[in-house]
Amino acid sequence: MLIHFGPLHLVFNMMWTWQLGRQVEHHHGSLALIGLVLLSEVPGGLGQYLVTGPNFGGMSGVVYGLFGFVWMQARYAPRRGYHLDDRSAVLMMLWFVACGTGLLGHVANVGHAGGLVAGLLAGLPVYVGHLRDRIDAPDSRPAAGPVSTFAGLAGWSGDS
Repeated sequence: MLIHFGPLHLVFNMMWTWQLGRQVEHHHGSLALIGLVLLSEVPGGLGQYLVTGPNFGGMSGVVYGLFGFVWMQARYAPRRGYHLDDRSAVLMMLWFVACGTGLLGHVANVGHAGGLVAGLLAGLPVYVGHLRDRIDAPDSRPAAGPVSTFAGLAGWSGDS
């Protein structure tokens, strides 16, 4: 998790860790941040190890875990004070897809995916609460799931 392959790799991972992690720490505390870091690293790191062996590094899986969690909080419980602007969400997902194509070289895609899934699952209770609120207010629009949310953020539909 702490081994990086170049200064740019390290700088971008630390920038996103700082930007996203400080929100988690501010709203949920240091132990929650540590727990989310471990929750994001363990499945992604273990999965990546099983696929490629020990030749990978970086903290991108943790970054994607933090991203998934903050994205769910900001999207479905904005009153909690989390913030993730639409451009950052689209950028993170476009980078995720770009890495997955293989055009950017050897990237720990399983680590990215494992971290993202862990972060989204950690944020799932907020989404469930959002759905319950929508059911209690039947005259509101249908709730958008993560896929339609990404499509809306990217400008592919009328939702935002």
